[in-house]
Amino acid sequence: MIRRLELALALIFAVGLPTSASAVSLNETFMNSTAPGWNLVGTAVLTSGGVDPAGAGWLRLTTNAGNQAGTAIYNTAFSSAAGVQVIFTYATYSFVNAPGDGISFYLIDGATAVPTIGAYGGPLGYSRITTTTPQVPGVTNGYVGIGLDEYGNFGTLQSGGCSYVPCSLGLSGVTIRGSGSLTTGFNYYTQAAATIPTGSRASAKKVRITVTPAPTVNATVEIDSGSGFVTVINNFNISGIAGQAAIPATFKMGFAAGTGWATDFHEIRGFTTTNADPGPADLTITKSHSGNFVQGDTGKTYTITASNPGPGATAGTVTVTDTLPAGLTPTAPNGVVDGWSCAIGGQTLTCTRSDVLASGASYPAIALAVNVASNAAASLINTASVSGGGEINTANDTAADPTTVNTVNPVNAPAIPAVSEWALMALAGMLALLGAMRIRA
Repeated sequence: MIRRLELALALIFAVGLPTSASAVSLNETFMNSTAPGWNLVGTAVLTSGGVDPAGAGWLRLTTNAGNQAGTAIYNTAFSSAAGVQVIFTYATYSFVNAPGDGISFYLIDGATAVPTIGAYGGPLGYSRITTTTPQVPGVTNGYVGIGLDEYGNFGTLQSGGCSYVPCSLGLSGVTIRGSGSLTTGFNYYTQAAATIPTGSRASAKKVRITVTPAPTVNATVEIDSGSGFVTVINNFNISGIAGQAAIPATFKMGFAAGTGWATDFHEIRGFTTTNADPGPADLTITKSHSGNFVQGDTGKTYTITASNPGPGATAGTVTVTDTLPAGLTPTAPNGVVDGWSCAIGGQTLTCTRSDVLASGASYPAIALAVNVASNAAASLINTASVSGGGEINTANDTAADPTTVNTVNPVNAPAIPAVSEWALMALAGMLALLGAMRIRA
């Protein structure tokens, strides 16, 4: 019996226990002659050591010849539970006829054993061509395709279904198509105008795409043309559309590009990805003042700062509260100051705001002005707290600031001699009088 158990355990470990896919965190420059984990299909090649010097290449999805499709597929499944955010640089240049057709970033079901490339031309290597017989198929088990559509055909009838909303009339910009597989689906969802062609590698642009996790899957697309990211599509709800496939447990991802009558070189470089949902915010608070207070002081100041050292940004209202001890009375702020909406009620100051605080950032400091009572205790402790913002860890939400209060020290008042000093003065006077009398005698 023991021997059988040993054999069974050995077999399990030899084959390997089933494991769930982990969240994704990946960096690939595409500057070298290999890109581990990526399958290059169709016209896709790495230019390092060939077209470009070794270590200075790009992922070239198509040349500027017609009717091409090329894709690079990361063929390792990763969990969809935290969503995905990707950042990459792209270049399109040396067009023939017109800049086209464009580049797509797409997600497919991670259970797809053998991913396939989509159609050339307007479908951008993701969706299907509907106007040919037979149709040119799209990818297998696609979940969403986000197109950087130079020519404008990714949103038209020839590049997939139009049952959600009528297909577009050929707008150049950013276009989103939904789920589909081979010759079915790939409905057109939305698009927004943007200048996609770069004209050269030197004018390459950076893109940030965020796909949030379930239950509400939103897509955001931002483009940086050299002056910072500008949002082109903001939180478009994919999961709420009838006919959209349910989000799979895992994803695989890829880049693709297509040419047709309009052609360009389409290239990618500097790819990074991480979870779209890195985790919750974690609010902390600090409180400080300068020097000692004095009984009867007015306008003394505490500085209160709320920060977010957590992995994710805040979500929702953040509240800072400070209830002062007896002997201190709050006088300001009262109203909107530096984005804080503040109100004073008795001994308590409450300030709120709802703007997003990024990971590692701090809100503008709150300057709490107080008056000190003439009979305030010599030692006071003032405590402030922060809450909200979607945080989970509340163990670090308070800060105490011990404060020393000195007693009144009258200014410019003449000193009152002590009794012993009066006696000494009287004695000195008597001695001076006796000395004068002796001199006269």
